[in-house]
Amino acid sequence: MARTKQTTRRSTGKSAPRAPLGSKVKPEAAKNSGSKRANKESPSKLAAKRSKWCSLCQNGGDTIECNLCKRIACKHHFPAIVKLSQGELDPLVFKCTSCEVLEQRKVKAHGGYKGLYKIEDGKESERMRANSQMRMQRVVCFGAAALQVPLTVPFFMGFAISVYIEGVNLDHSHFTRLLSSASMLNHHTTVVLYTRVAANQPVLLLNNYRWSHHTVWPYGEELPLQCPDCSLLASLKIKAGQGDKLHGTCEQKGCGFSCAYALSEGYKVVKAIEQGAWLVSVETVGK
Repeated sequence: MARTKQTTRRSTGKSAPRAPLGSKVKPEAAKNSGSKRANKESPSKLAAKRSKWCSLCQNGGDTIECNLCKRIACKHHFPAIVKLSQGELDPLVFKCTSCEVLEQRKVKAHGGYKGLYKIEDGKESERMRANSQMRMQRVVCFGAAALQVPLTVPFFMGFAISVYIEGVNLDHSHFTRLLSSASMLNHHTTVVLYTRVAANQPVLLLNNYRWSHHTVWPYGEELPLQCPDCSLLASLKIKAGQGDKLHGTCEQKGCGFSCAYALSEGYKVVKAIEQGAWLVSVETVGK
């Protein structure tokens, strides 16, 4: 049955008391110390002990125990469980997220996480969603045909810290700042961010991001390696034209090739930086 317990939180303040230098340790203390030599318990016995810390945030507090393994989880990760009393939890079985993933791998099926089960006659007769808020809120996609995954590491590290840990609002300005932290990502791929308008609605906002640099990537358009007319390598030079337009001209004598670049319809400049600027267009899908 779904059991809850109160565990101690990790200390973030005072240090543990220390014995004076030169003092002798009692035999009982040495026997119970954490050294490998003193600890004679088998790995199986150690694994059988119930964990003291939440498997999701590595903290303690008001927790609930998994009925299939020795893990525990803080209740506040599951808003639906917080609302239930102990009497309502008693006839139910709780399955942690790790056990759910392992089970889905065994049956080679993927579905929504439902952590509370009602057991009748030894079988699962009803599944209750443990967390109605554990839905996909954002999806980040990359447009490169052969994406170099290591280039995305600085972006995702900054995303996890600022959005999930610090709780920073993910607007266009902050998202492009995260993209700029991955300096090699800008001219490697376009980026698409899907965001859910509301948790109970299928409407999505489609945010298309593309990098722009006025000399090498004007308005998100890649410069050709050579002039289409005279075939001279790296001969196109970009200069400002009328309004917001940019003009590219070949510097080879006698070659009159020129081309114009303009901001694509629906796109706007989010924030210009020294290394260029990110452009974004927003569409609504699923209406």
